[in-house]
Formats: sequence, C-alpha cells, structure tokens
Amino acid sequence: MEYSTSELMACVFSREIEDGWLTIVGNASWVPLASLILAKELYAPNITILSLGYAVNPVGNIPWDMGDYMVYKDICDAFITFEDVFDLEESGDIDLFFAGGMQIDPYGGLNLVCIGDWQKPKVRGPGTIGLGYLPRAKNIYIWTHSHNKRVFVERLDFHSYKGHRGLKPFNGPRLVVTNLCVMDFNEEGWMRLRSIHPGVTVEQVIENTGFKLDIPDEVPQTEPPTKEELEILRRNDKLEILKKLG
Repeated sequence: MEYSTSELMACVFSREIEDGWLTIVGNASWVPLASLILAKELYAPNITILSLGYAVNPVGNIPWDMGDYMVYKDICDAFITFEDVFDLEESGDIDLFFAGGMQIDPYGGLNLVCIGDWQKPKVRGPGTIGLGYLPRAKNIYIWTHSHNKRVFVERLDFHSYKGHRGLKPFNGPRLVVTNLCVMDFNEEGWMRLRSIHPGVTVEQVIENTGFKLDIPDEVPQTEPPTKEELEILRRNDKLEILKKLG
C-alpha cells in the first residue's frame, strides 16, 4: 500500500509506546498525536493521551487546529485544567513527552526561541513553551519533517532543552524520527542512525545533517506501515492531514 512519510513516522513512534504510559503532545503535533491514537488502538490500549495537555484521549479525528479548544469537545473523554497539566509535568509522572525544535543538536538539545543572536535574532520562535518540563519526563521522543543542516546543527543558538548534556538523574531523549530516518543515542548521548526510510540512502542523511552522526556498520531500512496500521490511521485522519503533510 502507498503511504506518506508522515504516516510512516507515526507508525514508527506507535511501535515504541508502552502500555500504561501517560503521554503528552503539544500544538501542531499531528504526527505524534496520530501515533498515540494508533498505539492506543493497536499496541498499548491502556495509555492516556493528553493533547495540548488538557484534552484527554481524543479519538476519531485528528484536528487541523490542535490549539482550538472546541475541536475536542466531541472526541475526547474529558478536559483537565492547565494547572493540572503543569502539576503533572512538574511531578515527573509524564511517561512520554513529544518535542521538536527549530534547531536540534547531536545530544538531542532543542531550540525553540530564536535563530541568531537572541538579542537581535534573525528568526523568532514561539518560545521555550513546555520544553522546560522535558527533564522531568521519563521518555522524550523528538520529531521533525525538516531533516536538513539548518535544523540539525552542531551548536544551538539558544538552549531551550539541553538533551543528553543535562544533569543526571534527568533523562535525555531516546528517539528521533524525521522525514529521512530514525535515530537514537549512543552511550555518550550522541545521536546515532538507527534506520533509513525506504528510498533514502545513508549518504542523503549524512549530507542533510550538520554534525557527524554515529553510523553503525549496517543500517537497516525502516519497517513500512502495515495494512492494519494504515487503516487505523486513516480512519482517525478524516481530514487527511498526514497525507497533506507528506
């Protein structure tokens, strides 16, 4: 079956989610939300999904405007307050936090604040937002549709989250999924290539990464979506957002 890269990314994440986890996704996180909906139906039925933190277990349709409170009113189990969300994030009870950044460094550090000098930036981002709570999450998965040297950089212009440079016992990220490949981290906390998506070469990944990746001798191909996975994703993506994202 034909599939989009976004559908492939969602399937990769869904297979990594463990049953019983309390999970959270932020705004414009269509791929992570799709992966959680898929995992809840197929792999991990007892997870709890917090979309934007306040919408509990949304199902049936991935919304285009994830920041619109009203789109969730008929598709989720309940709402909780932002005060409760902040308490959960600070408590260390979040099992999985999805995150992204305008820049991503080899340790999984993230920048969502600015490109260039922060006093006179070339580009302003949305701000650190929830990334300040990442060190309290038990598992962190990073995602981006833009695997290029502008995003994957040796050094961040601003540290919204330090990744594996952070102090122990806080957790660094475990997984990075992009439009080109899947990556994890070696024992030193440095980003390592785990698999390449169908149609992508290792050389393409190297050419589009602004630092030297840890590359094993053999790099397998990312397992494509199954027919069952695609059927579940598309049933819950009536607006075909994952198809439109590519």
